[in-house]
Amino acid sequence: MAMTRIFAAVALKLVVTVSVLATHVSSAAAVAADDKSTLLTLDYSVDKEGKTVRFEAVLNQRSWLAVGLSREGEMEDSDVVVYTGSSTTMMPRQYRLTAMNPAGVNPFSEQDPSYTYNDAHQNGNVTTLIFTRPMEATAGGGEKGGRVSAAKDNNNNSNSSRNSDKDGDDDKKAEEEGQKTAVIWAYGSDNNFGTKRHVKSGTVWLELEAGKSGSAATEEDPEDEEIEEEVEAHELAHGVMMGLAFMLCAPTGALVARFGKQRFGSAWFQWHRALQGLSSLLALTAFAVIYQAVADEAAAEEKEGKEHKQDHSNGKGGDDGHFRSDHAQLGLVLLFVMLLQVILGVCRPVEESPSRGRWHTAHTLVGWSFLFVTWVNIGLGLALYGADSAGFAGYAIVIILWVVIAAATEWRARRSGNTGGGIEKNYKRLALDEPGDEFLDELLADEQGSSTDEEDILNADALNEYAR
Repeated sequence: MAMTRIFAAVALKLVVTVSVLATHVSSAAAVAADDKSTLLTLDYSVDKEGKTVRFEAVLNQRSWLAVGLSREGEMEDSDVVVYTGSSTTMMPRQYRLTAMNPAGVNPFSEQDPSYTYNDAHQNGNVTTLIFTRPMEATAGGGEKGGRVSAAKDNNNNSNSSRNSDKDGDDDKKAEEEGQKTAVIWAYGSDNNFGTKRHVKSGTVWLELEAGKSGSAATEEDPEDEEIEEEVEAHELAHGVMMGLAFMLCAPTGALVARFGKQRFGSAWFQWHRALQGLSSLLALTAFAVIYQAVADEAAAEEKEGKEHKQDHSNGKGGDDGHFRSDHAQLGLVLLFVMLLQVILGVCRPVEESPSRGRWHTAHTLVGWSFLFVTWVNIGLGLALYGADSAGFAGYAIVIILWVVIAAATEWRARRSGNTGGGIEKNYKRLALDEPGDEFLDELLADEQGSSTDEEDILNADALNEYAR
């Protein structure tokens, strides 16, 4: 009854959580989408003689802001200037971006003297960044790799072979062919750059090498806000369900299988199957939720004429945005391992089968290994979602608690001689010393018959005392 009340409470919490998330999503969808507001304005002026460009970025939000050049219009292979507005780092810094994940965002060890910072400040809810830089992106995102042209022609063909040593004929050619340079930008939710992922990012293609100056602006469409809020809600639902599945249900089910035979008798298997079944159901639902969220986000961005790139991805995976991050790819592998484990559970050989021992070993090893790797992937998911130090601390505390509980339970079971083997295991151990013992034979017959009446439970307790 106690276990029934526990599971009822967990189910109620799950229903409440899903209901809150559903309300959040429906409320976001009800926002009016009539007005648009300019969020980021980017003015630029080109000095053809000096081969430099001056950017003036104004963000109508108080948060970190990044602007830079990219050879392909993406985060990889680019260099950017980041202003955080922090009191400890008031000046902007240069970063080289070598990969589409946090590990690929690295500050220059020495600031490039060819960059001039004209102004960087925050006034109220407005962030301003003004700087002058060379028109070429840093090759390979490196500090000493030289500079190459970031321009492309109207057919999207790269002119990376061109360099700043070319004469005026190249400028004329660039103007005639309409070659454009990819300017990338991003901003966060606050000034904590590096601890959370960006809120929004984008690319604008400008005809810098043709010497053209001008202005570009990004407008915040309420419809985009709705999509972003829905995606965030789905991400949260995905995390909550995966957390319940693998930080609550799965480890509890594993401990029941390991130590529950003495406490629950033959009913341990029903509890184990129910817990792991609920864990699998939550995981499959969470997978479906995040898969659809990524697909919706990709479709929305494709509608706007932009190539979808999942936040903090590593450039791998499908073109539709799925399975680009290490977390997503490992999660897909774990999903198949989970299904394999479920199949192993369903195909459990009968007690008398000679393959029962091998099956038990395989099922146990796969189950515990799967659980530990899943915990690692949850950590990757927290990093992908942009969890702060408090979130990681809570995650670590939960894992430590489970390890302590498992270790303490194992120690107690070994000390008492009850390591979860059940009546039959204890009988086999004692039968070596007491062959033909009628008492043990009777208990073994009861266990193999899966009897669960009160007399058998008393017999199980008696055997445990006998085993000691």
